[in-house]
Amino acid sequence: MTYFAEASKRMVFQNFSTDDWIYRGEGNCHVVLALPSTKQILRIRKTKLTLGLYIVRLLTWLSDLIYWYFGTGFREEKVDVKFYLKVMRPLFGQTYVSDAKQVILSTSQINYLEKNLDKHRPEHRKHKILDYGRATLFDDFTCINNDYLPFNISKDTFSFEFKPKQDWEPLLNLNKHPRHTFCMNQYYKLEKKLISNRSNYCPHDLFSGTEENVSKAIKSLIETPQNNFRVFKNGEEIYGDSKKTDFLLILSDLFGESLNKKDLSVFYDLMHECLTKNIVSRKEQNECNKKWLCEWNRQINMSTNYKLEKDSVLEKILSVQMLNTEGASYYNKLMKNKQIKDLKYVNKVLKEVNKHPGTCMKCIMMILGNKDKDLLIVQYLMAAVANDCSFMVTLKRIKDKVEDMEIGNIVHSKYGSFLVRIGIFDLYPKPVFTITKHEKRNKDILDAFTRNNSL
Repeated sequence: MTYFAEASKRMVFQNFSTDDWIYRGEGNCHVVLALPSTKQILRIRKTKLTLGLYIVRLLTWLSDLIYWYFGTGFREEKVDVKFYLKVMRPLFGQTYVSDAKQVILSTSQINYLEKNLDKHRPEHRKHKILDYGRATLFDDFTCINNDYLPFNISKDTFSFEFKPKQDWEPLLNLNKHPRHTFCMNQYYKLEKKLISNRSNYCPHDLFSGTEENVSKAIKSLIETPQNNFRVFKNGEEIYGDSKKTDFLLILSDLFGESLNKKDLSVFYDLMHECLTKNIVSRKEQNECNKKWLCEWNRQINMSTNYKLEKDSVLEKILSVQMLNTEGASYYNKLMKNKQIKDLKYVNKVLKEVNKHPGTCMKCIMMILGNKDKDLLIVQYLMAAVANDCSFMVTLKRIKDKVEDMEIGNIVHSKYGSFLVRIGIFDLYPKPVFTITKHEKRNKDILDAFTRNNSL
């Protein structure tokens, strides 16, 4: 009863009520709930309802233990969480990535949530239901722990969520693609009526790190958020694609000053500092023992003219995107001749990572690809995670004057200083078929872009 023994030690949620959770949003694979009382996020996997799953759910009315022990959901989630903690968290760094704890939800809890979530969920997401047995707890990055601070802090917390998307393009793609993947995808989405207007946002503006381009990127995200930009106040969404308001009012509230359009530059400068500044604590900045490989990676970053401090949030994400050195077509051809299917590569990688103590996770990924050609595709899958991840910049205004303090998690602006917390999330491993899906997607969006720009 190994799995049951492990499951029984984990947290079980009980007595959900309307005060226990807030619907934070969902993507193709997960529903995300905020738990204000514990300052945590509960992420629940989604699945399509099949006859077999329906029968299993009937059985679990008799005993939840049946599914805990025999169901694949719990075991699959356990592997995903282990991969997240052992590979993804070290890859992006503990400063930016939350701890995770797998939890068990009873059938009655799932049924309660499905009934009460219905009014919050968008119609195009309702073809999937919550997957029994697949839930995990993370830190809520809209919260900042301001206990024990030696200065006064505003009671309000403002969080800015970014889904930056893919900036890094392998050389082969640059020769084929006239624009970045995200920009061309806007034409495809418009054709399919997935969006009503094209966004002027380009990931390269954000990742470039220059003040001018970062300002341009954030301005575009404010004008057309789509699913790439949201704002929260004290954990509640106050701005996004479906919740537009006067952004200057939000900034006036953030800075504690009445602002006009000219003051938008103050916000852009503040975000620029948050996104390009290294806030990683010194104790986490361990040297990698593969100095030659890390130095080579650094030279790649330098040669592409990105203005990002090492270990800033954008540099962290970009460095993982750079693991894709050849493009989807190359890795798809490679995959067809290999035996790795679905998520079986996860266990293979987990067995290998412990063999390289003192080596950073990015270098381990590159070493594994050279050692075992079956694992070369893992580099692409890691980059794909970085292409789709999100991050949150959370700010609390400091009421005291601290301009002279050189503290990593404090940023300064014309209208005062702020305590900052930055978190990266959506870092679960992707299935191998992602590579084939991306190759087809790239062709579709290139065709759409060509059709709309042929005149």
